[in-house]
Amino acid sequence: MITIRFNDQLVMLDSPLNLSEFLMMHSRQKGCYAVALNRQFIAKSNYITQLLQEGDHIELITPMQGG
Repeated sequence: MITIRFNDQLVMLDSPLNLSEFLMMHSRQKGCYAVALNRQFIAKSNYITQLLQEGDHIELITPMQGG
């Protein structure tokens, strides 16, 4: 069992997942967003190769307009 933090909520995983698999299963966000894993931005091209590990912290960051 692997425990990670996703947008400040604990999530338990039965087996290791890559970031792409995790986002398909747990993200309800549509459109543009960036992903930070342990406070480091991850390029979308690396989602499939980034294996999640115990204690990882994933944050979805959406762009905001303003001035």
